[in-house]
Amino acid sequence: MRRLAIDFIDAVSNGSLFEIGCGLYPLVNELGSRTNYVALEIDSFACAQLRAQGLDCCAQPSEIRYRLQSFDLVVALFVMQFHVPDETLQLLVSSTGLDTVFLFNVATKDPAIRHAVSSKLLEQGMWMHAIQAPTLGNDTIFVGAKRAGILRALHGAAAVQTGLQD
Repeated sequence: MRRLAIDFIDAVSNGSLFEIGCGLYPLVNELGSRTNYVALEIDSFACAQLRAQGLDCCAQPSEIRYRLQSFDLVVALFVMQFHVPDETLQLLVSSTGLDTVFLFNVATKDPAIRHAVSSKLLEQGMWMHAIQAPTLGNDTIFVGAKRAGILRALHGAAAVQTGLQD
């Protein structure tokens, strides 16, 4: 999944990445230098470790609210199958720019969880495309965007689908 995320980032990012739930293994470590990278990590130990590495890490969504406009890409790997408060989802959609592209996966056997997450984001006004990933088990990869980012999101989805065939 990380390799697919890197393919997606390489295809669509203009140099700014907001990563949700990176734990101790932020994607930025595999991407090299980024002009703008921030992590949202609610685990206080992991956030402290990231800060000790010189990375910008926020522990609460409210800490990032006014900075979200500056990110062209939001990635959340292995996060969305857990309970994400509605306020956090609303913040992500309402506070990001019109050309921001989203990539996240929902790794679960329960289709109701996938449906609940995608429905909440659709209600917030996000366009989404689901990519089934049978080679990844029960994983569904979602690519999303608001108005201006849809073509970039589709370009990224094509990169993910190519990566699934490799």
